[in-house]
Amino acid sequence: MSLLGKEAGKGHTLVLVLIPELVASKALTLDYLGELIQSPQGDGHGTEYRCYTDYSRDTVGSKVSGSSYGVIDDTGCTSRE
Repeated sequence: MSLLGKEAGKGHTLVLVLIPELVASKALTLDYLGELIQSPQGDGHGTEYRCYTDYSRDTVGSKVSGSSYGVIDDTGCTSRE
């Protein structure tokens, strides 16, 4: 399969990720995503960003996308068959 000029061969994983505009009626930003993963609802276990630098937090942490969008991630993972 050819996707965006790349060949995805057998065992190659492409992941489509939906980035919603809103979560629980609140604009999804990196800062808000950090809050959600630290205190998940339900039975989830909290965690945190490993590489969320002060620079990233200051420059893009509170920026809002303005709309939902999709991202195709070429993870390079191989499947185990």
